[in-house]
Parts: sequence; C-alpha cells; structure tokens
Amino acid sequence: NKRLKLFPTHSEERSSPYTVRYFLPLFLHARKLRDCVETDRSSSYFTFLMIVRPFRQQDQVEARNCILEGLGEHFAFIDELRNPDLDDIGRTYAPPESFFIVAQGEGGEIVGTGCLVPESGEEGRLVRMSVALQHRRKGVARQILNEIIAEGIRRGMKSLVVATEPDWENAVGFYRASGFVPYGADDVDIWMRLRL
Repeated sequence: NKRLKLFPTHSEERSSPYTVRYFLPLFLHARKLRDCVETDRSSSYFTFLMIVRPFRQQDQVEARNCILEGLGEHFAFIDELRNPDLDDIGRTYAPPESFFIVAQGEGGEIVGTGCLVPESGEEGRLVRMSVALQHRRKGVARQILNEIIAEGIRRGMKSLVVATEPDWENAVGFYRASGFVPYGADDVDIWMRLRL
C-alpha cells in the first residue's frame, strides 16, 4: 500500500495557518480519492503537495532563482542588473509593509513566489509572481494569488493591480481567468485590476 508523505516536519510549520489552509484540505481530498482509485505515483495530482508561507531569509537564493528563471524563459536571457530588488528580497519587500510569500514543495524546494506591495489609497500591487516551470498547472499560482487576495482584504484594500507584457499569454490568461480586467497600457505593459 502506498502512502502519501506527510510534511512539513518543523513544529513552527505544523502550526502555521498557511499549512492548515492549503496542506490539510489537499491531503484529505487526495486520501479520499485514493480510497476510490489506485494511486499512480507518477501522477502529480496525488504526489505534489505544498504549503504557502511567508518568505524567510533562507529562501533568498531559491526564490531569486525561481523568479529569474521565469524571466529568462520568457525573454530568452536574464539581465541581472535590471532586477536589483531581488538581491535582498527580505529587505526590499520587508514586512509588514510588503507581503512576500513562497510556495514550498513536498521536498522543501521553493516552487513559486508572489508579493503584495501597498500602493496609495486602498490599492495593492501584485509583483514577482512566478512558478517554477516543472510545477506549473498544479494550482501553485492560484494558491499564491488566493493568499495575496486574502491579505489584501485583511488590509482593507479595495483592489489589486498587476502589470505584465501583453504577449506574455500565459500570464495574461491567468490574470483574466482570476478576474483581473485590463484598464490601461503603455508601450511595454498591459495594466490589469481586480476588485476585491
């Protein structure tokens, strides 16, 4: 009999609201389905589990690499000089002003990132959304966005905005499917807004 691996192992993560909110429901759902069908260990549906939690300083290298690899995939190169905010994520996006979170895979690896940055008034900006190539289409981006939306609501924000290039079809499609609506553009980006 094959059993799903339980994680995390650290006591601080066992008590984390992010662990309870995302890990436990996913595990219970997978266990229920496992009782009905034979578990295929090659299937990511049954084997991929994750938690979404706040960024820690020890995440610096993996989180930076996750973001830069996504940019490199889209632009076919990485210009490190154009991303100085990633040199020290913990300082650039320090809490409580910013809300930088990561998705951590079953093996402890960082598989996604996202950040909420407050704008003027009752609006927040979504930045540094990225998911590792091998972990896409597994709900990682959706979980990150859901937590950012929840944080925005907790802060009393009325909307979230995001900017992305119009030819970045996967990103634009994801934001549209999540309820973001285009409200402007310039020579580089399309701007989209989600009402909370």
